[in-house]
Amino acid sequence: MGDTSLGRYNKNPRMRVQKAENVNKALEFITSRGVKLTNIGPEASDIIDGNLKLILGMIWTLILRFTIADISEEGLSAKEGLLLWCQRKTEPYKEVDVQDFSTSWSDGLALFVRYTLSETQSQWEATIFSGSYVDAKQQSSDFTTYKQTTKRTWVTERQDVATLFGNVQTKLKTYGLREYVPPPGFALSDLDDAWKELLASEASRSRAINAQIRHIKETLRKKYADLANAFERRLHAISTELTAIEGSLESQQEQVQQIQTRLDALSDVLADVASAEAECGSANVEENDYTVFTCQDLEFELELLTQSVAKKIAFIDNQIVSRNMTNLTPAQLEQFESTFRYFDKDESNTLSVSELAAALASLGIVYTDEDMVFIFEELTEAYGAVTFEAFINLLVDITEDQTSPEQLREAFRGIATDKPFVTELDLRIAHLPAPAIEYLREAMPSASNDTGEPEYDYERWLDDVFA
Repeated sequence: MGDTSLGRYNKNPRMRVQKAENVNKALEFITSRGVKLTNIGPEASDIIDGNLKLILGMIWTLILRFTIADISEEGLSAKEGLLLWCQRKTEPYKEVDVQDFSTSWSDGLALFVRYTLSETQSQWEATIFSGSYVDAKQQSSDFTTYKQTTKRTWVTERQDVATLFGNVQTKLKTYGLREYVPPPGFALSDLDDAWKELLASEASRSRAINAQIRHIKETLRKKYADLANAFERRLHAISTELTAIEGSLESQQEQVQQIQTRLDALSDVLADVASAEAECGSANVEENDYTVFTCQDLEFELELLTQSVAKKIAFIDNQIVSRNMTNLTPAQLEQFESTFRYFDKDESNTLSVSELAAALASLGIVYTDEDMVFIFEELTEAYGAVTFEAFINLLVDITEDQTSPEQLREAFRGIATDKPFVTELDLRIAHLPAPAIEYLREAMPSASNDTGEPEYDYERWLDDVFA
């Protein structure tokens, strides 16, 4: 810095005393050149221990002392010295090569800054959205990252440029030199104009991203609404068609089976609706003014309609069976069918062994567990399951071979101990299954006695059943 040799010193100091010798030698040289050092003790312990505040203060003092001195000693003019100073300041920038104050500035730091701003704006203008929410959100995230990183660096550099320019002008004025005037297009006002253009481009970029996100969300809303509304219309049309079925039992059976086939295909359509709803969820679309149906709503309606179709098929099948049972009265058929439906708890149009036992018991027909299992297995082997047809044929065999209306009446009289009514306690004492008791309580007319206990009129009920 001073172009003066300091003499011998410790090139590789390892001990603190060696470091102290080197630092003291340098400090002695600095003070010998008339530089006043502040807050640095004679032992230089602050320098050795790395007190950055004192070290930086000393470096700034040296720059103030030796930079101008170097310019004077090198015999350079003030303009040449200032150019040398600028070259030193811009040396870390590989893109900057300042050789003079005219043409070199076309490739200098100011141009580099303006070029960078312009290039960024051009990239934004050339950006194309793919149309997906993921792409739009990624571009929004990239824009936010730019503002938190690159732009903040530019804000700092812009302030540094303004400060540096002011310092240069101050130095020129201090030493009586002519004020520096930047080439056209590279004044601070030009940089401010470029900065305003950047801010305008940022606002435009932000609006474009937000508009794209809004457009995508609106598109997703309409896509889902179109699918959901169309699906609901198909459900409504099938439901209306189901209630309007008419004709012979065989014709109705065929129509319902066709409806069931079409209904099965709707499951795939519902999957498309669910996919569209998932897209809306991924895009944070929480409201939709184009439809009132959620996928869960449609799934529920589809399940209900599926159950209705299954019940309709079972009903028609049972009606075909009832039509062919000419040896039973309409009242008996109605009684047997209502009994079958009541105990078909899973609505499968078949009875399990426990459901069959309870159904028979409700009609006053009781078997041992072993006999019940045997009957169930016989029916399953003959019909594939205890269907309504199997149940009716079993009752036909039982009523024809074993039980007449009068026999059933006598059985109830025995349970009632010759009373004209039975109570729930009478039914329990007779060891009827709980489901059978529940069924009889609902089926038989009743009246309450003085204590409020229901008395069931089995005589009247049997008259209605076998009328």
